[in-house]
Amino acid sequence: MESRHLFTFLVVVEAGSFTRAAQKLDYAQSSITAQIQALESELGQPLFDRIGKKITLTDAGRRLLPYAQEISKMHAMAEDALRSPSGIGGSLKIGAPESLAAFRLPGIIREYRERFPQVEMILKPGFCWDLRGMIRSGEVDLAFLLQPESEDRELHAETLVQEEMALVAPVNHRLAHRALVEPLDLKEETILHTETGCSYRLLFEQHLNRHGVYTRTRSWNSGASRRSSSA
Repeated sequence: MESRHLFTFLVVVEAGSFTRAAQKLDYAQSSITAQIQALESELGQPLFDRIGKKITLTDAGRRLLPYAQEISKMHAMAEDALRSPSGIGGSLKIGAPESLAAFRLPGIIREYRERFPQVEMILKPGFCWDLRGMIRSGEVDLAFLLQPESEDRELHAETLVQEEMALVAPVNHRLAHRALVEPLDLKEETILHTETGCSYRLLFEQHLNRHGVYTRTRSWNSGASRRSSSA
């Protein structure tokens, strides 16, 4: 069933005659007649009763009318969607830890919005371990993580960039001017960490633990800040 035949059918119904429909569509009347006849032949039923110059819908025509109207509506909606520069719409839910959301993603999001302006972007911050669960549950469509490479049969992961970690100390600190600082050099040092659950902190502590350096955590200001010192 050709959509153009359905559109012609709707115009004939609206115009009330084949002649006026031909004028409205700028077709020859014979073309209108041929399209309606082709539609009637395909459906196996007449759609109009013709009495002189007057036409009325048959029972089959009345049953077809709401479906033809809905198809016409969907066709218009599809055209509107494809008139956007990308032709892509919908929503995209992105998960990311706060550090990436603040420093890595703004430029990426800006470029994406320029290319796909019809897409609604929703950013959900969270810890990397929680974000994996959010992907599995469908709460987010994709997530940017700060974690070492690992195999996960349920998820597709790609390494985009290797982030660097650095120690920061006062200029007068005994380790400040060393070219290389080993984990054992930090054994008796007080270390200020990011909050518990942060992937940077976890990776850093795991690295220290592999070299026999362990930290304990003490709270400042009722847990508002954290300080870790060597055990």
